[in-house]
Amino acid sequence: MRRHLPTLLCLLLLAGCANAASKDPEALREEFRAMLRAHPEIVLDVLRENKLALYEIVEQGAAAKQAEEERRRLDGELRTPLTPHFDASRPTLGDVTARAYVVAYSDFLCPYCGRAAKTMHQLVEKHPGTIRFQFKHFPRNDAALTLAKVYEAIGLQAPAKAWIFHDRIFEKQEEFQRDPQKTLDAILDTLGLDMARLTADMNRPEIAKRIEDDTREAQQFGFRGTPSFVVDGLSIRGAWPIERYEELLRLAATRQTEGCGEGKSGAECLEKDAK
Repeated sequence: MRRHLPTLLCLLLLAGCANAASKDPEALREEFRAMLRAHPEIVLDVLRENKLALYEIVEQGAAAKQAEEERRRLDGELRTPLTPHFDASRPTLGDVTARAYVVAYSDFLCPYCGRAAKTMHQLVEKHPGTIRFQFKHFPRNDAALTLAKVYEAIGLQAPAKAWIFHDRIFEKQEEFQRDPQKTLDAILDTLGLDMARLTADMNRPEIAKRIEDDTREAQQFGFRGTPSFVVDGLSIRGAWPIERYEELLRLAATRQTEGCGEGKSGAECLEKDAK
């Protein structure tokens, strides 16, 4: 596209390219502007003839904009880390006293959340004793809200079984979508729970408030979709490979031990961490 546009415009200029080259640059630009204002179809024709090139340019621009937004967000969070509330009484993977933490804001019926849940297990297992992970709720509909209440109610009764429920619901998302009650009953039947207590706990006001607080916290951090995470004060949106979470954990540790974020950009800190 860039090759063709100057050629077309030069052909259309009355003086031709040879004369145009000898003109004052500002005057030449004004001629181009006047030509395009009078004949905008010239540009449209060129764009239509170069759709693939245009698409690539738009994609590159979108990627560059996203990268810049990510850099700015990271810079801000290095200076002022996000601080989610971490409740040691809620189900937690890893060592509850570990310095490094990861908090998820998730939805049991979100496919990407299921993928991220597996990654969180891998992350905690790969770094034993150094990471604590807590699962919070950002439900998008009533069915997901019900599952969040079930998870929290199980956690009051048997935290280890809450994680079993967590994993099985994600594994059986499609089955749940087809037959919610049958799928839920089948999972609960395998857990050996006090069902009367489970029902009572699901209706406790503090359970509803806990989920509301999770959702409010996610929104305060600027999260709009699931899954979203806070990794030792730094945010990440979406389901990523384990290496991305490890990268942010290292970056957060660098910030704390070597003052990363004090006059340094997120990009500079990431480069330093990679060396």
